[in-house]
Amino acid sequence: MNTAAKRIWASAGCLLWLGLLGCQSEAPPSSSTAVSSAPVVPAEEQAVRQFCGACHLTPRPDSFVKREWRPEVEQGYRFHLESGRLDLLPPPQEAVIAYFEGLAPERFAWNDPLLVSATHRPSPLAFTAETISAPVDTAAAIARIDRPRSAPPNLLFLSDMRGGRVWAWDRGKTPPRMRWTVPHPAAVVTAALGPQPTPGALIADLGSFLPEDHHRGGVWWAAWDRPEDLQPLISGLGRVSHLSVGDLDADGDDDLIVSVFGWHKTGGLFVYWNEAPQGTWPHLRPELLDSRPGALRAEICDLDGDGTPEIVCAFAQEHETLDVYRRQHSGGFTRTLLYRAPDPSWGSSDFVIVDLDRDGRSDVLMCYGDSFDGGDLRPYHGITWLRQEPEGRFEDRRLAGMPGVHRAVPADLDLDGDLDLAAVALLPESILQDPARPRLASVVWFEQTEGARFVPHVLEWNTCQHATCEVLDADGDGDEDILAGHYHWSGDAAAVLTLFRNSLRSSTASPQEIADPGK
Repeated sequence: MNTAAKRIWASAGCLLWLGLLGCQSEAPPSSSTAVSSAPVVPAEEQAVRQFCGACHLTPRPDSFVKREWRPEVEQGYRFHLESGRLDLLPPPQEAVIAYFEGLAPERFAWNDPLLVSATHRPSPLAFTAETISAPVDTAAAIARIDRPRSAPPNLLFLSDMRGGRVWAWDRGKTPPRMRWTVPHPAAVVTAALGPQPTPGALIADLGSFLPEDHHRGGVWWAAWDRPEDLQPLISGLGRVSHLSVGDLDADGDDDLIVSVFGWHKTGGLFVYWNEAPQGTWPHLRPELLDSRPGALRAEICDLDGDGTPEIVCAFAQEHETLDVYRRQHSGGFTRTLLYRAPDPSWGSSDFVIVDLDRDGRSDVLMCYGDSFDGGDLRPYHGITWLRQEPEGRFEDRRLAGMPGVHRAVPADLDLDGDLDLAAVALLPESILQDPARPRLASVVWFEQTEGARFVPHVLEWNTCQHATCEVLDADGDGDEDILAGHYHWSGDAAAVLTLFRNSLRSSTASPQEIADPGK
C-alpha cells in the first residue's frame, strides 16, 4: 500500500479502509531494500498460499500491477514480524515478490473508462446541477449525508469529517446551517434516550481525520430541542465509522450498534444495550460482537424474514467480508459469513440492504471503490448485487464497473415502478491529477431495464470527489433528485453539496444538456 495514500483517507464508509497484506500494524517503511543481482527463483504457489493466506485470503496476483507488488509484499512481511507469530515459516521475501511480479500484469486492461456491464443508450431523464455552499474556513470533507428516522421533517445532516462540522440542511433551502461541532464526525442517527425519553441525535466521532490507532473515537448525544447541549455518550473507542439504532432485545427501548473501523490494532463491532430503568438517563452496557478492525458500517434488519432482527456488518481492511450476527436465546451472537470478496484488496466502501428486484426477499448492494491502496485505478471496482435466492442463499452479480464508487442508493428515479441506482465516486488526487488517466464518471444514475439490467447514464465527469450521496425529492415536485456530498482534498472551497434536480415532472432541462458534461 502506498504509505502517503494511507495517511489521506479513512472515512466512515468508505471511508477508512487501509492495511491489506498483514496481520498487525504497519511499521515505518524501510529506507532501502537490498536486491541481489542473481536471478531470483519465484516461490512455489503452495508456499505463498500457506504464508500469505494464514491471515486472510491469498491475494490474487492480478489485483495489483507488477510495479506495486514489491511494497505490498514488504508490508506483509513487516506485519508478520510485528505479529509475533511463530507458527509460520515464511518463504524468502524476494521469492514471494518474484512470484507475484511474475504473474501480475504490467498495466490493467481497460475496455471502457466507466467499465459498465450494459449497453449505453440515451437517458430518458434530464437533470440540472446546482451547487450548494456553506460558510467554511477549511474545505469540507463530507463523509455522509444522513436522513435519520424520527428527525424533523425535510432535515438532512452532513458530517464533515475533516472540519468537525455537522450541518443541518432543510431540503430545498440553502445554505446548510451549522448544527453541532464534533472533533471528526462520521454519521448521524436518531434515538429516544433519557427520562422522557427525549428524541435526539447520536453522532459518530472518528477521533481523528487521518487513520490512526487510538482511543479518541466515540459517540455524542444532543436533544433536538437543545442542540447546544451536546455531550459525550460513549468515549474511549477507536475510529467510530457508523451507528445504527434498534430494539434488539424487544424491551421497548433503543439499543445502539457501533461500528469501529479503527485502523490496525483497534476496531470492532459493538452492541450497547440500553439497560436504564424508565425515566432515567440510559445505562449502556457494551457487548463486543467482533474484534476485527475495519468495521465499515452495520445495519439492523430481518434479513432472513423469520421475524427477528439480525445485524449485518461489512468489514474492510484485509477481511473484505459481509457478516450476519444472530442473537441466540441463551445469549450472545453467532456470526455467519454472508459474502467474501475475491481478494483482500477488493476495496469495500459501502453497502445497502434493499429488495432490489422486489421479490419479497432482502438483497444487499455492495460498493467496492476504495482506491487509496496503490496508485492505479482498479478494473474490478464497481457495484455488486448480492441477490437472495428462495432458499436463503445469496448469489453475487456484478451490476456495473465504476472506478472509485463509494456509495450507491436505490430509488425509482424514472417512476416506472422498479428501482434504479444513483452512485458517486471518490478517487485520490494522485489519480485525478494524472494527465494519462481515462475520463472518469463521478456521478451516475443506473436505469433498471428489462431483465434487471442496469444501464449507466453519466451526470458528471471527472469530479470524483464524492464520498456519499442521497436520493430525495428536494424540490417537492414528485420525482426523486440526487444529492452528492463534496469531499475536497485541500483549499477553502465552500461547496458542500451538488443537487442534481430531476426534471421528469418539469420541463426545465433536456437530456442533451447533461449528456456529457466532460466534453
